[in-house]
Amino acid sequence: MTCKAYWFCQHKHLNKINSKKMNRHTLFAFCLLLIALASCRKEEYKAVMEGEKIPHQELTLTLKEAVDASSYTLFKAAWRRSNMESLLNAEGKNIPHTLLVPTDEAFIADGLTLSAINSMEPRLLDSILLYHTIVGTFDPKGVESKLGSSMGLSMLKNENLRVRAVEMHNRFDVYAYRQYLGILNGELMVNGQKSGKLPAVLAKDGTWWPVNKLLHKPTKTMLSALQEDGRFGMYLGMLETLDQLWLEDSYGIYPRDPYSKGWVLRYDPFGENVNIDLTTIFAPTDAVFHQAGFPDLDALIAFNNSRPRPYLDFDTYKMVGGYAADSLLALNRFGVQFIPYSDYSKDYNQMVFYVNDFTNENLSDFNVMVSQEVGLKAYKMPLDFGRDANGRTLVKAKQSPHPAATVVEQINTLMGPIHVIDRLIPAKEFKF
Repeated sequence: MTCKAYWFCQHKHLNKINSKKMNRHTLFAFCLLLIALASCRKEEYKAVMEGEKIPHQELTLTLKEAVDASSYTLFKAAWRRSNMESLLNAEGKNIPHTLLVPTDEAFIADGLTLSAINSMEPRLLDSILLYHTIVGTFDPKGVESKLGSSMGLSMLKNENLRVRAVEMHNRFDVYAYRQYLGILNGELMVNGQKSGKLPAVLAKDGTWWPVNKLLHKPTKTMLSALQEDGRFGMYLGMLETLDQLWLEDSYGIYPRDPYSKGWVLRYDPFGENVNIDLTTIFAPTDAVFHQAGFPDLDALIAFNNSRPRPYLDFDTYKMVGGYAADSLLALNRFGVQFIPYSDYSKDYNQMVFYVNDFTNENLSDFNVMVSQEVGLKAYKMPLDFGRDANGRTLVKAKQSPHPAATVVEQINTLMGPIHVIDRLIPAKEFKF
């Protein structure tokens, strides 16, 4: 590129910087641009005439140069002690990457001081940095303009986990830890967590994007996270009870997926097939049930059994009716229990949604399920989304008269996020 394009694009930014005290993050981003400018010839510094078309910006900065010039001393120290240079080279010179770069404050908050980093084994640092390195270039403008999150695969993989393959001819893909990037109210969101407003820099081989926290990979399945948390006993207990009731009421003839499907690893002793699903749920705590008038699990079960239960029609061999508790709890999983059973192949979309994804514009027409069975329509998103005065996600059934639940917390798992809610999400026809 010619330097006049760089100079024109940065002229107003430079004046703004000079008009107030620089912070070191903005200064670092600007210094990276100066590295690219240093390669320009002196005679190329010419003013751009007003209205003149600016040439396409050619990027000259490399990620290696960004690391070398970095003011983020702890990230630089971790990078240099690790094997990241050779690992990136092994990926191929033409493969771009996006580096999510924790600030020094973020490293220190996690106990990773300079002395701690210098005493760590390189392979442990590799694990941390691989998780912060995404394959591909993520342009901040592109991320901001996209409805919902932009999903990126980190370089960190788990060879024991196998996900649905992207390419049809593959049986599975090895699980790569994911990073879901989005912009909400001008702030970078990584896997639903606010990660700062620090300026990103585009390089010719990727993106340098600072974040204000050290990112941690998920380690638990969805079921183990719910069980070990301790707040979701009534929710899990009712789901388990519904599975047992269905087995009794259907005489084991009419199938229904167990509640744990998608929340645990699939049984695959030979490691030849997909063994993990990606999903999202809304989870009510025991306190939410207490607030709704159910003091314990026995009271919830009694309520369910006080309403008509489904039965097997021996003429059609189909189940008729449903459980009251399903109408109270099924929408926590997007209502998949309401989808008609089919012997034909169904394709449930892998629904991984974070708080910045929950808008009607993004999800109102989303297909939860499509089927190969003739006459069975796609099952659309049954939920309606909004925001409260504090910007928190609100969720309820579409056209429901019941108050919306608020997402008050997020728990990230290997499968996807658990969104903790402050009230139940009943179907619109449900009556307490």
